[in-house]
Amino acid sequence: MVDYLKQNIIKEERKWVNLFKRINGCEIINPGIKDGRLMISNLKPVPWHKGLKPQYNEAKTKIGYMVKQQSGFRLDIDFPHGSIGTDEIRSIVKTISTATGFMEIQQGQRASTIKSYWRFKTSKEFDTITLVIRNHHLGTINTTSPNIHIFLQKIVDLAK
Repeated sequence: MVDYLKQNIIKEERKWVNLFKRINGCEIINPGIKDGRLMISNLKPVPWHKGLKPQYNEAKTKIGYMVKQQSGFRLDIDFPHGSIGTDEIRSIVKTISTATGFMEIQQGQRASTIKSYWRFKTSKEFDTITLVIRNHHLGTINTTSPNIHIFLQKIVDLAK
């Protein structure tokens, strides 16, 4: 059972890597972090790089991370503060997910360790969308959807 879940998590990561390889202006990098996360990187420093946390030694080109987790897969993507609103993100999540049960978690609210969810966080320097796909929802996000490609291309273009 565990091997089956690990294989599904690896398949999910591969789908997202392939999606980002089709996005102009970014690249996927293995920064050698212990948890095996992959970094979604801009080709030059992002406009919000001064807001990245130096204690985490984050690259000035970081747009986000893809992280395999024991209970699924997580995607974190940063973009300039105020450039994309919650309604646009909500619309994209609804159009790309073939599964029901993706919860919207408000900033400051505790996230579920069992259910799949998405969260929109804001800060002075940049905003972040987090999408967590738990094991039972792996494979339910359509990463070939033109909507998600256009949305992610917009985020990468904002990083230029």
